[in-house]
Amino acid sequence: MSIRVRDATPESGGVVAPDDVMQSLAVLVDELNGGLDANNLPEEGIEYGMIALGAFTIINADAQTGAVAFGATTTEWVSENSSGTGINTLQITCNTDALLEVEWSGTWTRSTFGDNDALAIRILVDGSEACRLMRSSGLREHDSTYICGAVPVTAGTHTVAVECRQWAVGGGTIGRNDTFNERELVAIAHKR
Repeated sequence: MSIRVRDATPESGGVVAPDDVMQSLAVLVDELNGGLDANNLPEEGIEYGMIALGAFTIINADAQTGAVAFGATTTEWVSENSSGTGINTLQITCNTDALLEVEWSGTWTRSTFGDNDALAIRILVDGSEACRLMRSSGLREHDSTYICGAVPVTAGTHTVAVECRQWAVGGGTIGRNDTFNERELVAIAHKR
């Protein structure tokens, strides 16, 4: 049996409505998925054991408890301190295109603190910023945050990294260390 596509023929000077195109594609989608939808699947017809692990999402995490200190030697974004230790980094491999949800939570302490010092934190996916903590006030000796973002990614391996930037308000470097303590980076790929 052939597939019957709804006939939507635009006329000269007319505008093609997106619904016309989508209705034609819906017929093809129904054919390709075997006509499965919420109306013809019995309640609880799909059980846990019927779905392969990682069929819908892939989850990777990097949890760290060891302290890593960053001395304020630059006002640039950095992912590693002078000894080569990073805040958090992980790689996630997707076998299909996906929406990559990234989230980071962590705590840090400051060696000294004052209202002119600032700290920013961001998450990068393949070198592009996904989200950012704009500025943690320098007035607190202990601080923490949670940040999250989402970016579409293609199939393949992707690098997710956390960076920080220290500076003094008004420019220049600051005279203190920021030490990251407990922290976790999570990447969840929601498959297409």
